[in-house]
Amino acid sequence: MRKITRLEPAAPVLKPKKRVAAYARVSLETERLQHSLSAQISYYNEKIQKNPDWLFAGVYADNGISGTGTARRDEFNRLLADCEAGKIDIVLAKSISRFARNTVDLLETVRHLKEIGVEVWFERENIHSMSGDGELMLSILASFAQEESRNISENIKWSYQKKMENGTAINCFRVLGYRWEERQLVVEPDEARTVQRIYREFLSGRTPKQIMRGLNADGVKTVNGKAFCMTSVKRILRNSIYTGELILQKYYIDDPITKVQKRNCGELPMYRIPDDHEAIISPETFSAVQEEIRHRLEEWTANEHMYEGIRDFSRLVKCSKAEATFVHETGEGGYGGDGAWACHHYDCPHRNECSIRRIPDLALRQSGRRALQSDTPDGDQIRASIEKIMVPKDGILIFHMKNGSIYEDCFRAATEPVEKQGKIGNCFTKRLKCGCCGNYFNAHSYYGRRKIRLVQWNCHHCGENSYINENVLKYRIKDACGWDEFSPERCKEEIDVVEMDRPCHMIIRMNDGRVFAVDYYAEKKRRTKYGQTGDKDTCDDQPADKSAD
Repeated sequence: MRKITRLEPAAPVLKPKKRVAAYARVSLETERLQHSLSAQISYYNEKIQKNPDWLFAGVYADNGISGTGTARRDEFNRLLADCEAGKIDIVLAKSISRFARNTVDLLETVRHLKEIGVEVWFERENIHSMSGDGELMLSILASFAQEESRNISENIKWSYQKKMENGTAINCFRVLGYRWEERQLVVEPDEARTVQRIYREFLSGRTPKQIMRGLNADGVKTVNGKAFCMTSVKRILRNSIYTGELILQKYYIDDPITKVQKRNCGELPMYRIPDDHEAIISPETFSAVQEEIRHRLEEWTANEHMYEGIRDFSRLVKCSKAEATFVHETGEGGYGGDGAWACHHYDCPHRNECSIRRIPDLALRQSGRRALQSDTPDGDQIRASIEKIMVPKDGILIFHMKNGSIYEDCFRAATEPVEKQGKIGNCFTKRLKCGCCGNYFNAHSYYGRRKIRLVQWNCHHCGENSYINENVLKYRIKDACGWDEFSPERCKEEIDVVEMDRPCHMIIRMNDGRVFAVDYYAEKKRRTKYGQTGDKDTCDDQPADKSAD
């Protein structure tokens, strides 16, 4: 019996289409290159869509971007991201130089695409990255492209050099105080006043940080419309362009591949063009500022020059444990309105157990007057007389004088417990008289954070006077009267009354007719009736009343 075999028609096997994208780039945004970029995009659109084996995956084009790096090429990076996402199989490029002019970037990119199965075709060189000799040819030709980029850069540098030799500015850079009009710098009046203000304030003694704070507080902006920083203030103070002088080639780019800008420190010639434009600052003022900068850098420490400036007690106040130098900090909260001195030794081995708080500038100046026995000592007198000021613990200052003598002072004793006096009564009761309202001060006893008994005296009827810690009161009376130790009995016998005549100042009247005028430190707060804290007060930093002597 015959066997009949039925033949089924074979289903046609369709070859999968390749998803193809193209990359185009031009370096400059000129009209000619814009036309070239448009032509590249049109060419690849037509080429990919005409091929029946390809699927169009897009054209990625960077406009006006150099090929020596990849960081700023947004479309190039988007192309790589789509390749990693599996959206592209083949990438077309006109030439190696269009894809990259940096040999390292080119090889790393092509190798990475090859690992994830994406092939790159370079049409001019007829190289496919998946072919056997593709990488060898890429290395050779990419080196040529990189060297071509260097040659182009050298030619451009040479042309710039010739223009600068003729006194022509290459770039219309932005600078506060000027605007460019037809390649000529013209004064911008509002910004020019800002520049003059910066120079004027620096010569008056202010530091770059203080000038920066003042400008930002007044809402003044930089040439880029941003807030000022110290660097921008320093650059303005050192820029000779404000005297009408133009200096060319202060910065240069050494490597056209990395494009890192360097300051010209003699590697290349610089070109000075005097009287190039209208001056904002006179040459005499500019020279005075440069001399002041040099003087400050020689006489001050870097922090003092940059931040708050030199002060009467700069580099004199030191911690007894770590020998760290206290520096001045701005701020008004509780410090007499002129900041405070603090230790910035963050690596101090005693940091965790250190109890020394900031030293108010008012308290330091009061102690300095007592140590020098002068009502108005200036900075020269302070530096000529004081060798150093040691801080053994919170509130205690030890002045080491250059003549060998030592003076110890106490301005704050809130960490020392106040000893209770006998049942007869406190020696200060009915002896501390308020100079503002005529009533007597009252005591307020409480326990601090460390469970230490503290006693403060203030007028409960008048909030205008400063409170005073009882231990500080004892120290001030002992020091003024010349006693070796404070004794409540002696206080009752020899002192008639202590007039708290104004904030941070008192007059001690003795029974024998002697009178002592004494200042003391109190923070910007007061104790009112029932021990409540009232509004803050400012202690007047006034010299002692000579009429009381």
